[in-house]
Amino acid sequence: MIPVPAPVTVRTDRQEVLGGLVGPRLVLAAGDSFPDTGGIVGVGAPGNGCAGRVVWHGADGAALITVDGDLPRPGPTRWGVLPEGRRTPCTVLTGDGAVRTTVEPAQDVPDRFSVDARDTGADITGAPVVCGDMVLGVVLSGPSHRVLPLTALPAVPAARAVLDHHGVSGRAEPIGTAIPAESGLPRDLAVQRLHGIATSPPPSGPAEFARLTDTCLGLATALTTDVVEAADSVASPGPLHAALDRLAADPETPVEVFVHLFTAEVRGLRAWKAAFCAIAARRFADEAGRPRARLRAGAVVNAHRLAARALAGEERFAAVSDTLAELRVFLEGLPDDEHDAHRSAEIAALGHHALTLMRKDRSLEAAETYGVLAMACKAAVERGVGDHRSEFVGALSARAAMLMLLGLPAEALKCVSSAVRVGEKLREIDPGSVSEALGDAHGQRAILLRSLGRTAEAEASEALAAEVAGPRPEGPADPTEMVMLLGSRAKEHTVAGRHAEAAETLAEAVRYVPAGDQADEIDRRTLGILLSARAEALVRAGRPQEAREVAARAAEAGRRPGAPGAGPAAGR
Repeated sequence: MIPVPAPVTVRTDRQEVLGGLVGPRLVLAAGDSFPDTGGIVGVGAPGNGCAGRVVWHGADGAALITVDGDLPRPGPTRWGVLPEGRRTPCTVLTGDGAVRTTVEPAQDVPDRFSVDARDTGADITGAPVVCGDMVLGVVLSGPSHRVLPLTALPAVPAARAVLDHHGVSGRAEPIGTAIPAESGLPRDLAVQRLHGIATSPPPSGPAEFARLTDTCLGLATALTTDVVEAADSVASPGPLHAALDRLAADPETPVEVFVHLFTAEVRGLRAWKAAFCAIAARRFADEAGRPRARLRAGAVVNAHRLAARALAGEERFAAVSDTLAELRVFLEGLPDDEHDAHRSAEIAALGHHALTLMRKDRSLEAAETYGVLAMACKAAVERGVGDHRSEFVGALSARAAMLMLLGLPAEALKCVSSAVRVGEKLREIDPGSVSEALGDAHGQRAILLRSLGRTAEAEASEALAAEVAGPRPEGPADPTEMVMLLGSRAKEHTVAGRHAEAAETLAEAVRYVPAGDQADEIDRRTLGILLSARAEALVRAGRPQEAREVAARAAEAGRRPGAPGAGPAAGR
């Protein structure tokens, strides 16, 4: 196995970024604050650290750095060529571990590539981008997460001189032109081998792809447990990664290969199932539009739903949104009667994704997804497909809650008012079909109006809620909703400089969060966030002693049960 080098950290006076070894004692990094050529930086790797000197500095923030000491280096670094014109699976080696994502060509700029970093959750400036056991480049600084390909370095004379001095050839190979295999594997399991053992040309037809598929399965079943675990965590790219990345990167790989690998219950493939299913979904959709295609729309829908579920399991929620967007594009291209057969499945997938985003505190994405869900439900109601009237009203109400949480009360009020109008119209058609959802919409509108200080209108909405859904128990119908609304109101107070009012509003929000044995991990995290925000508001309101007490409660609330020093959840 030939793993790629682990990322290293590069420290300047103002910044700490990542980098990757591209040759003996030579690091390629990217950042905003490198010193001029000849300047000294700190270079560190797990269990080691030393001084480094900048020997080349590019205009885009990239730098080549020589190090004074030896850094861990598992073997020769293979350079890969970024594919032109297509999205390709890749791995970004961050300081907190490896992240599976994609590298994509820029729309209008040739030879420009960017990493999809929406689900990384961390700064990845300078992080190496790899595919299998090949290093493709490093991530440049900036919001677009543009990638500097390794292959761009030899074209710069000063960088070329540094590479030559360090004995780095700069020779790169197309992704997947060779698949390393463990030398202990049976020869018939290896399509290719490296370092002069044996080689063969890339697969050229269905039979060769079938054999390559068998190679992947063979590698997964024959490798040792520690190697398989590394493959599952995508932490140590090696033979299995190279084989799988090669399949995923090649646009000619038959869709059946991905279906086979996705459905195979083989250890070592768990980390790849989401990617395989997403690729299969796209390929199914492409092939379904071709003349004389015998593929049914149901296969496309099921593949996208499975891909969305698998990607959500990896918490790649931006990729889930992309997958569902691709599904909608496919369905909208079908005749209405064919689309009708799959509207309920589309709505179920969107509803599950929207709810997950809401629970993960990704309010902006949740608001957008609930808006799409509302449109899908509206189309189903108009076409008379299924019974999605209640979901239609509920999607609008949920979107309003997300907008309020984002600090957009006017937009939230407009949205929940739409939910009420839609619910009233649907109620006229079938009085019992939307009563609960309409009552909830009236109730939510009342809460929102009350939080805005419009008491008379709030009381009128409460009366309508009681009329539609019957008398409600005292207090809010949904504590989670109330926490969101009060949190948004506290934010408005803070922006306006009303810090004492913000502190009192947050204290009210705290009372709606479950405590003690009834609290789960999300409740404890929510409580800690609310208490921390209240402590900050108290400081700004000139009440430091109260702020210290609340901050201590916030720290206590954030501890897991059973952790050292953990006690009961903070009181209300």
